[in-house]
Amino acid sequence: MEEGVVLERLISPINQSTSQTHRIFFFKAWCKDEYSICDVPITMTFLQSFSLRMVSQGLFFVIAFANNVLITRALGPEGRGYYALLATTVAVLVMLLGEGIRQSNAYLVGKNSDRAPQLFSNTLFYGGAVASVLLFLYWAGRRSLPIPYLGDGEALILFTLLIAIASILFQGLGSILLGLERMIEYNVIPVVFIFFYFCANILALKILKLGLTGVMYSWLLTSVLTFVLAAVFLKNISRLGRAFDAGLFYSSLRIGLKATVISVILVLLYRSDVYLVNYFLGAKLTGIYSIAILFAEMLQKVPDVAGTVLFSKIASATQQEGDQLTAKVSRGIFWMTLLAALGLVFLGRQLIPFLFGRSFVDSYLPLIFMLPGVLAVATGSVVNTNLWRRGYPTMSVIAPAVALCVNIVLNLLLIPAMGLIGAGLATAVAYSMWGVLILGYFSRNSAFSFRDLILLRAEDFAFIRGSNNVLNYLVHRWRR
Repeated sequence: MEEGVVLERLISPINQSTSQTHRIFFFKAWCKDEYSICDVPITMTFLQSFSLRMVSQGLFFVIAFANNVLITRALGPEGRGYYALLATTVAVLVMLLGEGIRQSNAYLVGKNSDRAPQLFSNTLFYGGAVASVLLFLYWAGRRSLPIPYLGDGEALILFTLLIAIASILFQGLGSILLGLERMIEYNVIPVVFIFFYFCANILALKILKLGLTGVMYSWLLTSVLTFVLAAVFLKNISRLGRAFDAGLFYSSLRIGLKATVISVILVLLYRSDVYLVNYFLGAKLTGIYSIAILFAEMLQKVPDVAGTVLFSKIASATQQEGDQLTAKVSRGIFWMTLLAALGLVFLGRQLIPFLFGRSFVDSYLPLIFMLPGVLAVATGSVVNTNLWRRGYPTMSVIAPAVALCVNIVLNLLLIPAMGLIGAGLATAVAYSMWGVLILGYFSRNSAFSFRDLILLRAEDFAFIRGSNNVLNYLVHRWRR
C-alpha cells in the first residue's frame, strides 16, 4: 500500500450518550487489491505524538536559544546572574502553586474527556485565587521586598509574581489540551510564547535599551498573550463550562498534592545551586554558571517531551503496556542524551564563547562536570513519569528529597572550596543519585531490568518507519 497525504476529519461519536466530538486521522492511500483509493484510519500513537512534539520543541529550542543569546549578550554576566535568580524564582512559584493543577488536569481529562469544560472553569478559578493571595502578600510586604542590587526591586518582584500567575494559568489550560490529546494546539502554545517573547526582547533590549526591566516586561506580556491563546483554543474545541465544580476541584487538589510536593523538590534539586552560587560567589559568577545550567537544560528537552507524551499515553493503559512503553522510551532517551552530551564535551569550549562572548568561557568546566548527572536525570525523568502513573509511590518522593539534601550539602562544602566546578560536581552527584534510585525502583517493581532501560533493542529503530506518518500529516496541515 502506497502512503499518501494524511487527512483529518471530525466525526460524531458512535455512542450518542456523549456529545464529545472526536478527531480521527486517515491516510488517503491506494487499497492493496484494488485500483481505488480507500481511507485507512490511524491513531496518534506515542511515536507520532512524540514526533509532533519534537517538531514544535525543535522550533521552540531554536528561538529560545537565540533569545538566551540575546539576553545574555545584552545583560552581561552580572545582569544574566540577576535574571537567573528571577527566572529560578518564577520556576519555583509555578511548580509550587501550579504543577498540581497541571498534572491533575491532564490526568482527569485523559480518563474522561467530558470533564474538560469543568476543569477549564476550575483552572480559571484557581488562577484567580492564586493571584489574589500572591498580590496580597506583595502589597502587605512590599516595603521589605525590594532588593537594592536589582535597582527597581519592587517592580521586578511584582513582574516575577505576575509572570508566575500567567504561567500557571496557561500551563493549566494547556494540560487540558494534552489530556484531550489535541497535540496540534498543545504544541502551538509554547512556540507562540517563545516567538513573541523573543520579538519583545529585541524591542526592549536593542531598541528601547530597557535592560533587565525590559526583559521582565516582555516575559509578562508574552505570558498573558499565551494564556489568552490557550483559552481561545479550549473555547473552540470543547463546551465552555461556566460553573465552578467543587467536587472536581477537590479531586484535582487531591491528585495534584503529591505531584506538587515531588515537583517542588525536583525544581529545587535542579535550581537550588543558583541561589547558593549567588550567595557564595556573587551575581557575576552566577551569570556565568547559568550558561552551564542552560546547556544542561537543553539536554533535558527531549526527555521532557518524551515524559509529557508518555504521561498522556499510559494514563489509560494497563500497567504492563505502560511499563513496556516506558522501558522502550527510556532506552532511546539514554542514547540520544549520551550522544548530545559527547557533542558538548568536544565542541563546548569553542561554542560557549562564540555564542555568548569570551566572558562566559568559564561555564565550560562546570558543564562538563554536570554531564554524568544530566544523563542520569534524562533517563530517570522518563521512568519517573511511569511512577506518577502508579500513583506516586513513596520512592518518587524519597529519591528527589535525598538527592536535594545531598545537593545542598555538597554545594555548601564544594562551592567555597572549588568555585563553579564544585557546584557542577555537586550537581552531578545529586542528579546521579536521583536517577539511580528511580531506575532501581522501577526495575524491582516491573518485569524490566536495569539493562532493559539502557541497552537498545532491534525494535527500537522502528521509529524511522512511524515518523513518516507524522511528516506527511504536518506537510498536509502546512499546505492547508
